[in-house]
Amino acid sequence: QRVSAMCYILRPRTRNPRDISERVMMVYCTMLCHRIEICFCRHPDQLMMCALYLVCKKMGYVQSVTFNDLQIAYEEMTKDFLLPQTMYAMFHRIMIRPGTDGFGDIISLYNEIFVPAMSDLWFEVAKAQVPAAMLTF
Repeated sequence: QRVSAMCYILRPRTRNPRDISERVMMVYCTMLCHRIEICFCRHPDQLMMCALYLVCKKMGYVQSVTFNDLQIAYEEMTKDFLLPQTMYAMFHRIMIRPGTDGFGDIISLYNEIFVPAMSDLWFEVAKAQVPAAMLTF
């Protein structure tokens, strides 16, 4: 639901929001199955935004999207139920290295954790057919 909402908010920049949300769910589910360790000490929405950015940029669905665009869309989607300090933490106070004081922002999470963990898997997701079960998300 959140992935679809984000794609809907970003829709002026996207060719096919449904196709993007399906790919994001494939990346996310692949992460849960094969790289669960990157989920520890992190909010699921942070990882969803990393997956959305990966699909948009690396898979070529939306070349012009930035993490700032994702933050604006996320703020629009959650404005009625997240406090400003929670919103700030969602993007700027993310555990990068658990067990230390290694906090960073969403870009650090993407570059230092998400991409290295998913780099050998996202090519497979990019060329895979979307399973019928994913079409219900």
